[in-house]
Amino acid sequence: MRAARASLFFCKKQFSGHSIRWKGCFAAAVFLIAVEAPVFADFSAAAGAQFGIMMESAGNTHSTLYAPGGAISLFSIEEGSFIGFFAHFSFLVPAAITNSGDVSLDFYDFLFLGSFTAGPGFKIELGDTFRLNIGAGINVLGLLSSATITHEFYDEYQYSHTMLNIGAGLVVELSFEKIAPFYIALGLTFSYDFLNYSESSSPQGTVKGWTTDYALFAPRPYICFGYHFDDPVGDD
Repeated sequence: MRAARASLFFCKKQFSGHSIRWKGCFAAAVFLIAVEAPVFADFSAAAGAQFGIMMESAGNTHSTLYAPGGAISLFSIEEGSFIGFFAHFSFLVPAAITNSGDVSLDFYDFLFLGSFTAGPGFKIELGDTFRLNIGAGINVLGLLSSATITHEFYDEYQYSHTMLNIGAGLVVELSFEKIAPFYIALGLTFSYDFLNYSESSSPQGTVKGWTTDYALFAPRPYICFGYHFDDPVGDD
């Protein structure tokens, strides 16, 4: 079945595997932040707008998905140090897609794309006006989509598709600190995902598994407004 081969936009191959545990991934992310953030003195949180560009390669199919939406950026730095922990969330709504290769994706309706990036974070204070935050760690990205397909041997029927990617992520954020404890941040989240697991369901059954020959590059610029909860820049 054609849609059963879908990955982020369309998978090349699939093998049997376990179901995607969305609730488990979200719970793990929340737990990680809840445990790590209070340990450090300088905790800042920002929320704003983000635009994602998802460039995927799966076999001979190459696709680019454009998705605006929102972002939450968290940095927690150890007191008296420049090292800590960061977490970044993206909540995006796919708006347009282009693709080339073996498979057309015109019949897909992409519903929601979310990502979570977390790992060690670092701050570099650039005087009293600017601060540079950098973080690198694991990236988890998920996509929900559906499709209505008319098969030559069957009636029209509905597919639902769920995808989960795992890879590495990098966040670079420059913040304007003259209005402390508030601040304005311009940033870029970049991720490279090399593991893809997807599940496609239809009245004819469910196909799920890992994708081979897969890669996803995803730059996501953002602008956020934030607040330093404990230790604004310049008070160390």
